Amino acid sequence: MKAIVLAGDRNYLTPMLTTIKSILYYNQQVKIYILHQNIPSDWFHELKIQVEKLGSIVEDVYIGDTIDSEWKTRAHISSIAYARYLIPRLITEERVVYLDSDIIVHGDLSPLFELDLGDYSLAAVRDADGNGFNSGMLVIDSPKWREKDITTMLFDKTVEYMSSFEQTTPEGFNGDQTIFNLVFQHRWLELDRSFNLQVGHDLVAFYSHWDSHFELDKEPLIIHYTTHQKPWKTLIGYRYWDLWWAFRDVSYEQIAAHYQGHFTIKRVYERHDTNLFIFTDSQDLLYMEELVQSLPEVAFHIGTYTDMGDILLSFDQYPNVYLHPNMVGVVIDEVIEKSDAYLDIHKGSPMEFIVNRYISEGKPVLTFDVTNKNQLKRTVVTSQNPLEMIKAIKELQKKKAVALATNYESADQVLTTIKSICCHNRGFRFYLINSNFPTEWFYNLNRKLKNIDCEIVNARVNSFHLDQDMTNVHKEEFLPCFISDFVEEDKVLYLDCDLVVTRDLTPLFNVELGDFSLAAVKDLGGQVYFGKHIFNSGVMLINNRIWKQEEIRKQLIELTNELHDKATRDVQSILNILFKTRWLDLDFKYNCSTLHMHFSDYRPESSTYPPIIHYLTERKPWGLYERSIYRDVWWYYNAQDWSDMSQVTPCLTKDQVSQYTGIQHSALVYTYSSDLRNMGYLIENLPNVKFYVAAPVMVADSITALLAYPNVSVLSDIAEQPALIDSLVDGCDFLLDINADVEVDGIIGRFQQAGKPVFAFESVAHGEQGQFLYDQSHPEEMVRAIEAYCQNGKLPVKKHQTYPKVLDIQQSLDYILEYDSSVIRYGDGEMDIMMGHGIPYQDYDEKLAAQLRSIIQLESSPELLICLSDVFEGLERYNIEAVNFWKIHLEQYKDAYHRLCTAPFYGSTFISRPYMDLKDKSDSVAHFKKLKKLWDKRDILIVEGENTRSGVGNDLFDNAQSVERIICPSRNAYRKVQAIQEAVEKYADGKLVLLMLGPTAKVLAYHLSKKSIQAIDLGHIDSEYEWFKMGATSKVKFSHKHTAEHNFDQEIQLVEDEIYNKQVVVRI
Repeated sequence: MKAIVLAGDRNYLTPMLTTIKSILYYNQQVKIYILHQNIPSDWFHELKIQVEKLGSIVEDVYIGDTIDSEWKTRAHISSIAYARYLIPRLITEERVVYLDSDIIVHGDLSPLFELDLGDYSLAAVRDADGNGFNSGMLVIDSPKWREKDITTMLFDKTVEYMSSFEQTTPEGFNGDQTIFNLVFQHRWLELDRSFNLQVGHDLVAFYSHWDSHFELDKEPLIIHYTTHQKPWKTLIGYRYWDLWWAFRDVSYEQIAAHYQGHFTIKRVYERHDTNLFIFTDSQDLLYMEELVQSLPEVAFHIGTYTDMGDILLSFDQYPNVYLHPNMVGVVIDEVIEKSDAYLDIHKGSPMEFIVNRYISEGKPVLTFDVTNKNQLKRTVVTSQNPLEMIKAIKELQKKKAVALATNYESADQVLTTIKSICCHNRGFRFYLINSNFPTEWFYNLNRKLKNIDCEIVNARVNSFHLDQDMTNVHKEEFLPCFISDFVEEDKVLYLDCDLVVTRDLTPLFNVELGDFSLAAVKDLGGQVYFGKHIFNSGVMLINNRIWKQEEIRKQLIELTNELHDKATRDVQSILNILFKTRWLDLDFKYNCSTLHMHFSDYRPESSTYPPIIHYLTERKPWGLYERSIYRDVWWYYNAQDWSDMSQVTPCLTKDQVSQYTGIQHSALVYTYSSDLRNMGYLIENLPNVKFYVAAPVMVADSITALLAYPNVSVLSDIAEQPALIDSLVDGCDFLLDINADVEVDGIIGRFQQAGKPVFAFESVAHGEQGQFLYDQSHPEEMVRAIEAYCQNGKLPVKKHQTYPKVLDIQQSLDYILEYDSSVIRYGDGEMDIMMGHGIPYQDYDEKLAAQLRSIIQLESSPELLICLSDVFEGLERYNIEAVNFWKIHLEQYKDAYHRLCTAPFYGSTFISRPYMDLKDKSDSVAHFKKLKKLWDKRDILIVEGENTRSGVGNDLFDNAQSVERIICPSRNAYRKVQAIQEAVEKYADGKLVLLMLGPTAKVLAYHLSKKSIQAIDLGHIDSEYEWFKMGATSKVKFSHKHTAEHNFDQEIQLVEDEIYNKQVVVRI
């Protein structure tokens, strides 16, 4: 987690909480430390609960009286500010970001944590006055800080500095910041001002002509409300003032919604459709109160160069009035840019520079006759009463224009598109360009649209317009060419009627068209298939002013008549020929073609959908078969009732669609065959599961007949729809491998890779790929398993692969050699102990059994390979004695293997038993040759029982660089496991550890691997090698050392061996 530190006291709780919420809004998985001396524990308790719900952590760090409360600061700064000295002593993380509590975080803080500090221990932003750095945001490299003991240096310098003055504070003294700069001098990394934008200095910078103070190439990451004029204390017109209040008021629930893409913090200008600016040097604003009260949806921004008097301040009581006293130039520029009109209703100076700006930008200026202080062109209304001004302001609130073009045969599609827009937008005027919609249809729809501040216009094109010589252009498709004939607005969004809109369209309407005739999305199909840079005409943001001026409709008709025999893509071809490069390229998300998604890198934010989904080609969502991605989204909007739209939602979420469909769980069948085993039974007995039956080819009638069930969708001929296939893998909870014929496109592996289960019938299962297998004659067993999985997420025990997947000996050795893995081998003895039994050389021990049970459930990794006996299939490889033994063993412990061994794969325990039990022993030469590579030219440490003597009397370890041994008890070695581990760690430096110590070896190998010591459990290897060398066909007992499976070590006569004795480094 990223470590962020704040410091504060009980007087700063609200500002601190505001800072925290801004951090959490943009940053997940963070750990926020709060240094304090007096903050109540109750405050922390509630905060921790809320922050943990968001996946982050708050830690309160009480520092006691470490900081001298008498240390002087500025009047607006608490002495707790000195607590930041202690950060590297109190916080363990290496990289720490400190933030003052008068700060708003305005983005992802990752750049500060990824910053390369080089040799510096501190990074910061230069103070606004240019003298040293500002200590309100510090990036700290704690190890370097500790190495130089900077904390002590800061404390010493503070004591020295404080003792140099008694009563008066030196001019320019800035508390801890002064001390920081005295200690660090020039030894700090300077960061761009966007990492600590000190807006509290805006006023002094404006009047002191610090022009560079306002130069900013990008949005600030951190906004710092420096000086004593804080947002929560003072009204003042500097930058980002409103953003502090927005974060103060945001709730934790809204932050959680933001993570899901359902909520966005809005600046003050974004909260109102209409913003008006009044800049005044007088408190006499004509009819101000009446305007404010009559137009509650309009935002009135009142600005002054100076402090405001009581009359102006009294307007702060209205939620739609925003006061900006002491405005600086950059904020005036922002208000002019964001506002829709200037309201010249004050009785003071002319403010010509403001009026001129609005006029030059083509924005209205509204004034009363008695406040019209000059004769510039503007809207002037009578001052007899405020009604005319109210009317003029309302006229500013123009609706956004959307043009649609189709005929009555597509009425259902038109309504679905309009509904989708109205779910997320208000203030729209729809122009439906058509030739045959009944008038009553418009009347009925307008009655509904009126309630949500929208309307629709019947833009009827008559037969004369259409009966032109356009032989290759379908008449209906030519309807969009008449947009400029009907639409009044300067900007209009044209939409095809085979699409839906899933969010607020304001960002799209805010696109500046400049001199472009239109903005559109590149047609990726045209680019990929034909190498052409063309746009798709299904979504066009049209510069209607240019279309009218240049008589685009006339040009389109003339061009069509000229090129009708060459236009292959109907009106889209004509539009591209006409506009060529005179169009602005929009992001793919604004015309997300379901057919071309796989050509684009764009993917919508988590749990949301593209802003505009376009169901291109004949694969429409209202067809019989599901043949395109996002079909359920179209039907969601189609089903919306107008009463459902009383509240605007920012965007459509997947949760909303799931609630509409009622689908809680879904299954996929992907098949070439119509032979689906027990399909009807599964559908009928799992009514809460949605079944998607998909085929890369056209489906047979028997598959289509499944559509009679309400919980079935059929997806036909989807081979060329990779985005749709991806969505099925992502969206479905499990796969049903119940189809005859071959597997389609590795679909089982894709579900396994996604961590989703595959349920299969034994008779048709496609290979052993980890499916859960059931008898086709008992489909109720599969139904019960699926029900259990849907209810509690628990997977069934019964897998298609009856027992675990075990690599063979060569594969196992290759894995160990590639990764230098440690190895733990489980055999029959370990299973006996785990199940509560003792074995000849190890009594039952519950602690040992528990450790063995825990370790066997681990998944293998390059660091540690878990091995099982390779006996779960292919027993015919072994001699009759081994076959009989393992059959009995598996019958006894099959449930235990099912329960405990659920990892994707295991190594082979038989890497150390590569000879005797094999029926065909010809591969043993290769096995031992590769086995010896494990210790070739390496120093090895053998840990074994007192009679084991591995390698004594043979050349098993002759290729090792050196051999050392730790000798342990032959029986019940686990009782000494701690002493053995300590001895191994003492002598293992740089060595390969080979363990021949029964079940105890498993525990040792696990703990040693955690300490980055390669330890290989290799019991039985010496006996196997001896038998291999002598060509034995039965387990010959040795007289001079331990023999595998002769576990009581009777009648052994140990032979004195000088080399062996020298190899022994310790006996336990």
